[in-house]
Amino acid sequence: MAEVKNSFISSKMNKDLDDRLIPSNEYRDALNIEVGKSETNNIGVLQNVLGNYEIDKEDPEDNLICIGMFMDNQNNKIYQFLTNYTDPTPSEITLCETSPFQPLNGWVMKITVFDNDDQTYSTLVSGTFLNFSTTNLVLGVNLLEGLLFWTDNRNQPRKINVNNALLSFKSGGTPYYTTEVQISVAKYSPVEPISLFRRITTTATSNQSSFSFTVASATGIVPGMTIISQTNSPNISGSDFIVVEKVVGSTITVYNNNLTAVQPSINIGATLTFMASTMTNKSDMPDWPDPSFLEDKYFRFSYRFKFDDNEYSLMAPFTQITYIPKQKGYFINGNEFDAYRSTVVNWMENYVNNIELLIPLPDICSNVRNSYKIIQLEILSKEADSTAVKVIDTIPYTAIATSPLNSTNIYNYPYQSQKPISPLPEGQTTRVYDLVPVRALAQETAGNRIIYGNFYSTYTAPSSIVYNTTVLPKSTYNTNFIEYPNHTLKQNRNYQVGFVLADKFGRQSSVILSAVDLFNFDDGNGVAFGGSTVYAPYQEENDISYPDVKDWFGNALVALVSQPIASTRSIPNGTPGLYAEPVSTNGFSILPGATIKNNSLF
Repeated sequence: MAEVKNSFISSKMNKDLDDRLIPSNEYRDALNIEVGKSETNNIGVLQNVLGNYEIDKEDPEDNLICIGMFMDNQNNKIYQFLTNYTDPTPSEITLCETSPFQPLNGWVMKITVFDNDDQTYSTLVSGTFLNFSTTNLVLGVNLLEGLLFWTDNRNQPRKINVNNALLSFKSGGTPYYTTEVQISVAKYSPVEPISLFRRITTTATSNQSSFSFTVASATGIVPGMTIISQTNSPNISGSDFIVVEKVVGSTITVYNNNLTAVQPSINIGATLTFMASTMTNKSDMPDWPDPSFLEDKYFRFSYRFKFDDNEYSLMAPFTQITYIPKQKGYFINGNEFDAYRSTVVNWMENYVNNIELLIPLPDICSNVRNSYKIIQLEILSKEADSTAVKVIDTIPYTAIATSPLNSTNIYNYPYQSQKPISPLPEGQTTRVYDLVPVRALAQETAGNRIIYGNFYSTYTAPSSIVYNTTVLPKSTYNTNFIEYPNHTLKQNRNYQVGFVLADKFGRQSSVILSAVDLFNFDDGNGVAFGGSTVYAPYQEENDISYPDVKDWFGNALVALVSQPIASTRSIPNGTPGLYAEPVSTNGFSILPGATIKNNSLF
């Protein structure tokens, strides 16, 4: 009898033809087999596929439930999402208002990986900040270039660097990921602009004379600083022009604008606040890089962070224009006559060429690498007549951690009129938010991009906020009379003041206006407040509500918020959105007695 042999060299399954018509190199159907595709003599050979086998569990906690998994076939690994927490029922929620329904230390939430090659388990992330629940399965999981992305329709989309987490676990050190902000796909977004003034607070301990006194600590106090307040009566305001002349040890010598005995006097035991602008002129320094670089420029400054996975944060808000005119903006020594003859005001050039940029960080300088995974700080600048944003300098984390103020959250960068080194790509200059949803049910990858489906794009903001606004002269509490001494609110204008709520990841609400737009409110001091829209009239010649010219630092918009935004804990039915709770110190971590439900936006 003839022997029939099929090599299946083409390795092609053909279900279009009848069994009797299929060519010898093809096959009709197969079960539990694979066709060899190697370039050796086994090409085209059919071989059995090995079956599955049960693997041992990592730990004896049988109550852990797998709520999601991912097979990494390329590296022969299995990722699991495990927890023993289940959302309470409505009756349990009512019960836990008086007593927690489950102790915090009984909840386990972790991500593990099983390496099928060496048959070992490893814990990548563990902690209640993961906020896992058996009621929300992890349905979307993808591994992209060493980054594990997942979403569970309960929390915002997350991701971790598998190699970093695994290395930390195997070394036995501190876990690489410990908070929500470290694992979120949306990165931390700085919301505070660079500060251009320095504030020092200390206590007066004794009076030496009408011009000098001692303080508990003179650290940071330098000549030129202005005393803007003291806690004990009589109060000191910026218009008293009490300026530091000399600092010797803890003894401070001051003078005022009249060069007479300082009035009001300094009280023993009073808390004094000193302030000074960080914008100065160093043209007299022999090795100054370029004293005239900023003379004809209006520069603004900002910053952004670079994270450990080569991701960048949004840009922080830009400062106001760093500009103080020469002569502080005043006509002196016959300048009026010179300007009249030439029609040119020569002293309106920028006086500033040295700026200390006080950059606020989300943590103390020595810890931002561990807590926020920040590896680099970029200093940015922008000219008033240009749309381009340029990089002034890049600061590595090592320099931040060893800076003189590394025990604080302020990094002091000395800008000395140096030119920018490179422009940012246009896509970064127009990037004002990241398209990362607050919650998503589906997730997939395409073209090295993460795609989300069936998602909530933003939180639901309150429809209004109860606040009133008015226009008042700047006071001691308006620090910009030191930071920007020549700035004022333009008169004969209508202004509308609104609030934009933002979370720490850069997601923003639309503009929220006042709920009392037509209501006139008296703050108790005879000052009338309007709603969100306010008119700034011209200042009349004999207006008794305005100080003298030498005491007037300009006008400012003032908002008085009458009611706080309601917290989800204070209202039985909750308020749409996500607001920080003061009892939580670990991101979105579940707390005993929490009323977290699977249909909430937490």
